[in-house]
Amino acid sequence: MLKYLKEAFWIRPEVPGLGRAPVNALLLGAMVALGFVHPGFWLLGLGLEAIYMPLMATNPRFRMAVDSLRYRDLPPEDTHAERMRLLVQLPQAQRVRFAHLAKKCERILRLRGENADEYFIEDDKLALERLQWLFLKRLLSQRGLSEGSIEQTESMLAAQKHDLEADLARTALADDLRATTRETLGIVSRRLENLEKREEALEQIAGDLARIEARVDLALEETQIRRGREALSTDMDLPSDMLEVSYYGEDEQTVRAIDRALEQIDREQ
Repeated sequence: MLKYLKEAFWIRPEVPGLGRAPVNALLLGAMVALGFVHPGFWLLGLGLEAIYMPLMATNPRFRMAVDSLRYRDLPPEDTHAERMRLLVQLPQAQRVRFAHLAKKCERILRLRGENADEYFIEDDKLALERLQWLFLKRLLSQRGLSEGSIEQTESMLAAQKHDLEADLARTALADDLRATTRETLGIVSRRLENLEKREEALEQIAGDLARIEARVDLALEETQIRRGREALSTDMDLPSDMLEVSYYGEDEQTVRAIDRALEQIDREQ
């Protein structure tokens, strides 16, 4: 909470002619100066700050913006710690699933390390790390979609929609009641659409997770057979990349920062 209060106090919006200026601090300073002319300005400044600071510090959009500053330029060497922090927040079943995948990746690297050309080892390690990060992102998306409270099932919403449509079909319905019923029908219809999209996204993500696990299993089998005489291929073309945008919840800024840091590592290779 303290960091949000600090950022709210020193907030620097773009001001025409001044650039980015600490508007709140400047206004508070002006109130202090005016207070020497009339003490009432001190009370006014104190009252405004008492209203402004808690409002800003508890605003979800402001808090997300503050958090994004922390992860805007995440050093590449910090990505592992941040990924582990995201992992421990997952439910136990998802953590266990990730651990199984990570264990197989470690076995692949161990087997390939015994026989593979040194030229391939670092590339293999990097490829498997990217695959594990992709798997973790899918688990985060799955959690984000699953933990949202769905108070009514699809069948309940469908029944409600049917009843509303039946009400609208009645010719004796008053105009004001008809307008209210039509508006409610629109809301219920949109909720049904959202529920369907949510289920489709969960199915896609489940498919992605299964494909990644299958790809790692294949890589392990090929490693056991060929003993690392060829480069390891872990390229994955997963269409649900387009589904990720808002499924990470409060962790979205962290995920984006890790993505940027890993991209920087790729460019430096």
